[in-house]
Amino acid sequence: MTKSVHIYGLNDHGIAAALLAQEKGVAVTASDLNGEPDFAARVRGRLPGVALTFGEHPVSQLKAAEQVVVSPGVVQNAETWRAVTTAANWISTVDFACEVNLRPNPKIIVTGSYGKTTLCALLQSCLLRAGRPALVAGSHEQPVCRLRPAGAGDYLIFELDYQQLVAAKTLRAEAAVILNIHPEGNVFGSEDLYVRTKLMAAGLLQEAGPALVTPAVMELAAAQGLDVGPWQVIAADSDQDFGLIPAEAAALLSALLVALELPPPGPHDWLEIAAALPPGRRNLVPVDAKLDLINDGAAKGPAAVAHLAEQLATLPNAILITACPEVRIDGLRTVILADDGAEALAAAVQAALALAEPGLADLDKVVLAYSPGVVTVGAGVPSIRHRIDLFEQFARQYSRQR
Repeated sequence: MTKSVHIYGLNDHGIAAALLAQEKGVAVTASDLNGEPDFAARVRGRLPGVALTFGEHPVSQLKAAEQVVVSPGVVQNAETWRAVTTAANWISTVDFACEVNLRPNPKIIVTGSYGKTTLCALLQSCLLRAGRPALVAGSHEQPVCRLRPAGAGDYLIFELDYQQLVAAKTLRAEAAVILNIHPEGNVFGSEDLYVRTKLMAAGLLQEAGPALVTPAVMELAAAQGLDVGPWQVIAADSDQDFGLIPAEAAALLSALLVALELPPPGPHDWLEIAAALPPGRRNLVPVDAKLDLINDGAAKGPAAVAHLAEQLATLPNAILITACPEVRIDGLRTVILADDGAEALAAAVQAALALAEPGLADLDKVVLAYSPGVVTVGAGVPSIRHRIDLFEQFARQYSRQR
């Protein structure tokens, strides 16, 4: 087993990797470019006994470590990407977790621009119905390094974005699903580059066993001239009613179970499977009896924001913060972000508070949703922790003003 690791990036994935290394008796050092005192204090509190560096990635520690474990979302320049993909001792957090803790478990990879969390929840429900326990990880809320399966037969469902896929070197799986590749509002500045990058990351799944894709994904791959190997195109059965589950998702789930040599759902099973869908709106977090928050910073493009906005519009007192001025729905109060910086987000949160003020005592509930829809890479992009801090501040002010 690896004797020493350096954790490159101390988001939740990096912290989980450091804790896993400690648990396995591996010597750990770690670093993050964020040098803010509050951030450093929070990380030190979660990683006692780990040698931590903030504000830089020390070259001496990168060279000394037997492995450099790279957290998803921290790499923002081509030079470091080349190091991740070419240096022999640089691996992803997913690879590290599989190597030291998850090697015997069967794995399924789910990727795409959006819808991954929902499909993973439905897939977990399908596997449980088939008598196969399954755990889901890979999102911000549940890093892969945090998984602790009860047995070697438990399925592991990995919800992975393109950065996690590109950085993975040794990851292998029994099957994979590529939901969609949505070119709207991307981090690359070029729609063509966005599509090609996503497809290239998805193309790495050729060795993951059966890779199931929608017709739209295959059309994009063909238009880009990308050799995608043995991808299996799964089309939806538009004549069948799956209740709350979209027909395309049901088709992918059924085909995936067949590929795993498990019984697919029958016509009367979908209602039970749909019970796995999270209640209410996406990522809704109750703060108190009067306030709910939705922190959806990962939405890509106006289409994704519009979908959330349609759900919010069914609520009597909802406020949406977004960078998509074209998303306007009658009856939904909307605050448009001036730019992608932290100051603009803070101003938007205060503007949302001003919208919520009139008649606070008479309102049954207010829902504040953050879904920018257009994400750009740069130093001004607010971190998830920063958004949470702002929303907590909103909640305190909101409570005082009621």
